[in-house]
Amino acid sequence: MKKSSGLILGLTAVFCAARSIAFGAIVVETTNVFTFTPAGGNLIAGLSPSAVVNASAGVESTGPVTKLTDGSTSNVKAEAYTIGNNGFLTYALGDSANGYDISGVNIFSGWVDHGRDKANISGLAYSTAFDPDTFIAIPGTSATQDGASPDFRAMVRYTDSAGTIASQAHSLRISFGTQENGYAGYHEIEIIGVEANTGSPKVEVCPATEVKLTTATINGGIVSTGISQTAVIAYWGTSDGGMDVQSWANTNQLGI
Repeated sequence: MKKSSGLILGLTAVFCAARSIAFGAIVVETTNVFTFTPAGGNLIAGLSPSAVVNASAGVESTGPVTKLTDGSTSNVKAEAYTIGNNGFLTYALGDSANGYDISGVNIFSGWVDHGRDKANISGLAYSTAFDPDTFIAIPGTSATQDGASPDFRAMVRYTDSAGTIASQAHSLRISFGTQENGYAGYHEIEIIGVEANTGSPKVEVCPATEVKLTTATINGGIVSTGISQTAVIAYWGTSDGGMDVQSWANTNQLGI
């Protein structure tokens, strides 16, 4: 802050986190794989979903829902979990205040015999750390892949051409369409990502010029916005309001 001729000036930066549905274009890869290697950076390793609809354990001796995140697959029914028609699973990704940036989603289906091994995903959606209860559909994420053989797993893999499917995500919801013969077996789900780093804006404040009794020219600006939408606000008056914005006599938002 700069004080001269009775006029006190303050300059600060405020920011609100940027929210984005997706960057670039979603890339959906469907294929069959015989072996399974766990992906690094799986945010839901060992976790159960926070919400389940039309899915269950124990159908034809299938295993519990944690089989989907235990980092292994097998072509036996006990290593699968069954999803029914139009079911969905929702996974809360963690307790980060800024959420998580998702770079990939891998879904593996399979069954001990051909007939309930087809992956049918109707779409992905996510909620943000700032609004955990509102889900945003990610376009272009419906996919199907038939396992074709009891020895193979059908794989649906989602990535993004710019590296991030969804930013600052709180939860990811996977919705399933009509399943093969009423229900299908799924072996593993991986949500790949890292804790979001929103970055902090930096503002440079230089000495005021042309300072008069009731007017002055403020010099400074935003040096870095981080990765957030940022605005600079000036505060001024004849008394110093410090960090209490309500104590300043005047304010003005200078730009975004």
